Amino acid sequence: MKTAKISSLGLIVGLAFSLLFSSCENNPNVTPQEDILPKSFRVDIPSSISNTNLAGGGRLAGRTKGDSLRGNDIYQNLGTFIAVGEEASKIVEAFIEGIRKHKIDRVLSLTYIGDDDNRTKNLVVVSKATFEGRTWDYQLTVTDADSETQPDGGKA
Repeated sequence: MKTAKISSLGLIVGLAFSLLFSSCENNPNVTPQEDILPKSFRVDIPSSISNTNLAGGGRLAGRTKGDSLRGNDIYQNLGTFIAVGEEASKIVEAFIEGIRKHKIDRVLSLTYIGDDDNRTKNLVVVSKATFEGRTWDYQLTVTDADSETQPDGGKA
C-alpha cells in the first residue's frame, strides 16, 4: 500500500517537472510584405453560380414563367450581378499586375509616353493623400501632360 502512494506521488512530481521543463517550438520568422500591393485580388466564384452564358441553357433558363415571385428574373439578374463582379475583379487585378510590373509600389513621380496616343503622361504616387474627405495610404494620379491646364486637370 505504501509503495502505491509513493509511486503516485512520484508520478505527480515527475509530471510537474516535465511540464515545467518542457519547451515550445520557436515561431518561424515572418518576412514582411515587400510591396504595398495585394498578392491577389480576385475571389474564386464557384462554377455553380458563375455563368457567363446568361442567355440560354442551364438552371437559369429552367425557371417557369408562372412563378409568383418571378424567380426567373431574380435568378437571371443575380447571375448578371455575379458575372459583372467577377469580370470587374479581373480588370482590377490587371491594373494591380500592371502596377507591379512597372514597379509603381512606392512614393514616386515619373513621366512616360503613352502607348496608345504617343502623348506625354505624368504619373505621381503620394502617401497619406486626402481624396473626397477621406485620408488614404496612397494615391496614384496619371495626367496627360498636354491637358493639365484643362478643367479636369488632364486626369486619366
